Amino acid sequence: MSWTKAAIDSDSVIYSDGVVAFVMKKVPNMSFMIAETPVTQALWMAIEGSLPFEGKFFPSDPVHNVSYPMAQAFIKHLNEATGEAFRLPTAHEWEMAAMCGDKHYPYMYAGTDDFDSIDTSRGPVKAHEPNEIGLYCMTGNILEWTDTIIKIPVDTFVSTAASMGLMDKSKVEYYEERILKGGSSAQGKYTSGIKHNKHYPSSYRNGLTGFRLAIDRSC
Repeated sequence: MSWTKAAIDSDSVIYSDGVVAFVMKKVPNMSFMIAETPVTQALWMAIEGSLPFEGKFFPSDPVHNVSYPMAQAFIKHLNEATGEAFRLPTAHEWEMAAMCGDKHYPYMYAGTDDFDSIDTSRGPVKAHEPNEIGLYCMTGNILEWTDTIIKIPVDTFVSTAASMGLMDKSKVEYYEERILKGGSSAQGKYTSGIKHNKHYPSSYRNGLTGFRLAIDRSC
């Protein structure tokens, strides 16, 4: 089924295949757009045909159990289907989107400094309050892969990869891991802030790892 694209307003574009739809929003003061929500299970199924986990299908929930390579493979298939050039956001772009394009954004979390007032549970992507530019799940729900690499010297830090047995720390001088943003339902007050970086090996995935789309375009 072919995908169509239509402007909702000067800041938003909707893509649809007639059954599934997703919205991209312009980030103020930036030259890219970012998805209104994390990639949902419905969108993943529309492109891949099967879920990356065993369990019940919840169309409006974020897809999870996704590694970085799996996210990139999905984006490649989505681009082939739509003719677009979607990608993962960088960690900086993700932060700027969470902060509504404002470098002096006054809050630690999306729209508030009060962590206890935020519903961070994993569930339908629009069950959570959006930030001021209409982006959902910028605090809580799932962790979101970014395209940003962090290099971790072996002699100063034992990498997550080594501790998980995914790499042999004797063979490299540093590890490259990818930054994830968003806090997720499993994170607490101090690890859910907009500027906090989680990082894992690219192959890492669990019930809280998902992603969000970005694209180099404004309306």
